[in-house]
Amino acid sequence: MLCGRKSFGRRAAAWLAALLLFAVCCLAFAAACAPKEKKYTIVCWGDSLTAGTGGGWTNYPGVLEDLLQKNVSKEIFVANAGVGGESSATICARAGVYDPLALAEEAVLPAGREKTEVFLNYPVLRQCSLDELNPCFLGGVEGELRIEQSSYTAEEYHYYFKPAASLREEKRFAAGTEMRTRQAMAFDGCFPIVFIGQNGGWADAEELIAQQRALIGEDALAAGEYLVLGLTSGSASSRAALENALEAAFGDRFLNLRAHLAGQGPADAGITPTAEDLAEMAEGVVPACLRSDGVHFNAKGYRLIGNFVYDALSRLGFLETLRQAR
Repeated sequence: MLCGRKSFGRRAAAWLAALLLFAVCCLAFAAACAPKEKKYTIVCWGDSLTAGTGGGWTNYPGVLEDLLQKNVSKEIFVANAGVGGESSATICARAGVYDPLALAEEAVLPAGREKTEVFLNYPVLRQCSLDELNPCFLGGVEGELRIEQSSYTAEEYHYYFKPAASLREEKRFAAGTEMRTRQAMAFDGCFPIVFIGQNGGWADAEELIAQQRALIGEDALAAGEYLVLGLTSGSASSRAALENALEAAFGDRFLNLRAHLAGQGPADAGITPTAEDLAEMAEGVVPACLRSDGVHFNAKGYRLIGNFVYDALSRLGFLETLRQAR
């Protein structure tokens, strides 16, 4: 009888060991198969021209990513940080630079985990998704920032902040306390491409350049590892002063999209320009055949921008830099 108990104990121990081994293998398999968050190599800051309004499913960051993954490395990912309707100032605000996003007046978070209306210094983030904003931090408190409005363009809107964990006591934050969004923290170390200014937010070229420098960051500026895309609206004469200032500030890191698209855009896209297109091109205006409306591009236009940016990265010797950044 004693031997039977010992034999049973050995069998039970063996079964237990086998079950534990099976469980460990299952956990390892699940971890290996679980989706991993992308580690972005490039971040494209901008508004609707970066988001891709008018292009259907086509936008220039997506075209750029396809080219880089096909020709350089499948591990290169491009973040599309374009939000429609934003000015250069509000893009900087959600990125946490220049004049960062902050409380416009005092906010008091009650004990617990209730949502509290907060007032921000910019009418910003109205077309962002929650994933782009959150998690965010208000004065060191992690939480979720929500926007309530009837539509993206509604004049009335409200921001609410809800702590991620229950607060033990009331917390009071003074006006000027910074609100840091996920986008303000997610792209450290990424190669920046800056395409801002179409919706205003700058008083003169000097201010726009200061905002662009803030988005690029000191390290990328010092290394020369960035690109600045020029505005695509307007004509050669109306944009001359701004484009000259941008070229003086950024040298060959400045890409004059307007001049490129108004010059050889239709030919590169395989389009025979109409009389209307030719008249616009003569003025240095991006032709209608590449646009979906007066400002935004169609799919062909966005593909041209993606290809133009890729060619610039190649010409400036950045492809190997991007490969090694992974």
